[in-house]
Amino acid sequence: MENSENNTPVEIGAFFDDKASTYDDHQKENIANFGYRHMNVAGAIEETSRELRILDLGCGTGIELEMILDRASNARITCIDISGGMLEELRRKYADALKQLEVIQGSFLDIPFGEENYEYVVSVLAMHHFTYPLKLNLYQRVRKALRAGGMYLEGDYYLPPEEEGQHLAEYQQLLNTGTITPDIGYHIDIPFSIARQREVLLEAGFLKVEVIYEGANAAVFSAC
Repeated sequence: MENSENNTPVEIGAFFDDKASTYDDHQKENIANFGYRHMNVAGAIEETSRELRILDLGCGTGIELEMILDRASNARITCIDISGGMLEELRRKYADALKQLEVIQGSFLDIPFGEENYEYVVSVLAMHHFTYPLKLNLYQRVRKALRAGGMYLEGDYYLPPEEEGQHLAEYQQLLNTGTITPDIGYHIDIPFSIARQREVLLEAGFLKVEVIYEGANAAVFSAC
């Protein structure tokens, strides 16, 4: 968790707006297993010339998009992110592919996904900011948004079971003291263990949940 100068957690959109221009370089230099998460999410998408429909939740600057488009060159990708600054970087990087991208600024916790619209829903390094109830509701919506045979792919930051409670306790303390309010999204890390992540995906109604990559505090899940 990164705080402001007065030690108050930063609203998540403002946080990423401030980091947008240097985000890619920072991630590549400082985040362990950074490339593996993106590569394994993209690598689970079928290699095809079909016009796949893909939804990218918390797309940021679109690091994974290049790899996805390499595998599915005619894909139509809906990209959602709360940070206008990050989306500005995405549009700059993918200026030649914008005809294939629908770029939406807003919270994917609120934006409708519709039903049976996508072959794939993907997310990389976005979900570790949310509590179990928020994730459960979100994953239920993701499952409904997938077409028959579709797949959800998530690459994120995960902790050993004995450590995951510490972050949640810190988050709860911020709520209890009124430092933050539950109706605003903050840049606060609340990573799950792999076992907990599997639990919430299964509770959301996915029938098959697999870990397709696991590294130090990192994993990629597939769910269908």
